[in-house]
Amino acid sequence: MRHGIIFVRKEKDMTSYDVIRSLKHKLGIRKIGHAGTLDPFATGLLIIGVNEGTKVLPYLENESKEYIAQLTLGEMRDTYDVTGKVIKKKKVKKHTFEEINQALHSFVGVIKQTPPIYSAIKVKGKPLYQYARENKEVQLKTREQTIYDVRLMAYEKHKIYFYVKCNKGTYIRSLGVDLAKKLGEVGYLSNLERIAIGPYKIANVKKIKDISLNSIIDLKDALKITKITYQKEKEIKNGAPIKLNCTDDLVLIINKNKALALYELNKADMLYYCKRGFHYENISD
Repeated sequence: MRHGIIFVRKEKDMTSYDVIRSLKHKLGIRKIGHAGTLDPFATGLLIIGVNEGTKVLPYLENESKEYIAQLTLGEMRDTYDVTGKVIKKKKVKKHTFEEINQALHSFVGVIKQTPPIYSAIKVKGKPLYQYARENKEVQLKTREQTIYDVRLMAYEKHKIYFYVKCNKGTYIRSLGVDLAKKLGEVGYLSNLERIAIGPYKIANVKKIKDISLNSIIDLKDALKITKITYQKEKEIKNGAPIKLNCTDDLVLIINKNKALALYELNKADMLYYCKRGFHYENISD
């Protein structure tokens, strides 16, 4: 029985669920999930949880994200990306590297974003993209997001290449469109690659065709959080609060070379409480 994490390099023209469906068929495992959705046109790092590994996905999903984006000026598309219909065209003015860099850096910090109408956010139980396909207007609420860092990488032939590090839920498509507006232009995201989720980087990550059962990394090896060996395994299995000589918010409790549970620190009483216990014997393919 395999439990753990797979790091996958998602390719273009696939949904995140397409990746899950392919891996279920390829590996013969039913219980698989992912942390952090990628749009079909986007590529890059997707973290997959297998069996008990699915229990850590909510924590990985909350990690910061890093992307390399390509913004094309001169056209506006209804989806804010390369897959959409052209709804506006405008001749591109001349811009210097310094001007674009200054505009890009104005987004660092807490910003307000309006989600693209073609997105999976639900309004009254229905995804926004369904309203868009039905040509129905929806009042979109702005959301606060945090941009931790940006970097202008290149500007050539009306294409802006930039790096961004942001919090969960940030729409890079919206960021690209807002950057174009700040420059007095229209634009759409023509390429997007996720290169990191928290401490997990895309380097050496395999495509689906190269994934096998051997690609599943055990939780104790995959998770980049503090690992603490705790001998009283019965206490952990019962989810008992424990006292540790540690101040990290989240730790992985292990014993006998096996991950037992995720524990989270309660700063009110400085005790660690079980958030997710792993019960390998109860899982079957």
